[in-house]
Amino acid sequence: MNIGIVYNPFSGDQDKQKRILGGLKNVLKKHKVYCTKSTYNFLSKYITCDIIPDMFDACHITNYSVKAGMALKNIDLVLVLGGDGTVSDVVYGQRLVDNLIPILGIACGTANAGPLVSFSTTKELEKHSIIEGEPKYIMGIDAYDIEGRLLGTAFNDIVFSDSVVTTLSKKVVTVNAEKFILGEKIPSTPSNVGKKNTEIDINGNKIDLEHNIGQIIVSAVINSEYYKAKAITGKLCWIPYTEKKAIMVISKQPIIKIAKPEDYNPLEPLLLSQYLFGSEDTVRISNTKGYLVIDGNPKLSMNNSECLLKLNKKAALKYDF
Repeated sequence: MNIGIVYNPFSGDQDKQKRILGGLKNVLKKHKVYCTKSTYNFLSKYITCDIIPDMFDACHITNYSVKAGMALKNIDLVLVLGGDGTVSDVVYGQRLVDNLIPILGIACGTANAGPLVSFSTTKELEKHSIIEGEPKYIMGIDAYDIEGRLLGTAFNDIVFSDSVVTTLSKKVVTVNAEKFILGEKIPSTPSNVGKKNTEIDINGNKIDLEHNIGQIIVSAVINSEYYKAKAITGKLCWIPYTEKKAIMVISKQPIIKIAKPEDYNPLEPLLLSQYLFGSEDTVRISNTKGYLVIDGNPKLSMNNSECLLKLNKKAALKYDF
């Protein structure tokens, strides 16, 4: 099998990454492995790879994972070592060149919650046959700028926030999104993103809220049957009975934040609004504070911007085991 490999050395727990890299040589010894030069620089002492030329050095794309997704062609599988954000970036690169290749993610990131992250150790990978797996389409949330340019696809979630979740000194923390883009991890507490001129609509129908906007979270619902008869989940229990397989949650206060257990008050109400939408619908969001964050990656400052979100039922390919 011809396998492309992408590695993000800056995601998640570095010690865990080294353990995974140490076990990959045996997993991949029967396969032909390819990577871009940026990945080869990190992996050459662990794995024998053939370098695929990166033909996109002159373009505006600077993210190495995105460029790897663009460059890795004519292969059977892309093995991604990283977190949800790395996987999302690789698929974004594939989408930019209209070349979907099945993804197999090995969890090296912070959350590792998305459906494209299939394994957390190389031992798990060794127990399965990559060749026998059947690829299938995976849903995601596509984000576009106002000009219609694809900004990326979320397989875990899109969050409108001024902070992102990452790993710092082996601890999971929220850090300032603006500084994160510049390569700095500055711990911060998320603040409300709503402004007086914030607008949210679905298919042109404006959403009028009776509460402030702390965060906006949007996600495709992959396993809709899980929510059948679970009324405690609110509108999610409707998902099995409708074609609308995505949900937007607008919370009065930030939901995604890292705090000590003693800082949480289980008796304090968490107020939120839920909206289901499908692949035929378009969600428009404009003029919030903070950033449009796609699977942990800040992609667009929303202060004086707007974006469009759509459910894509064929956003990526993965192998099912």
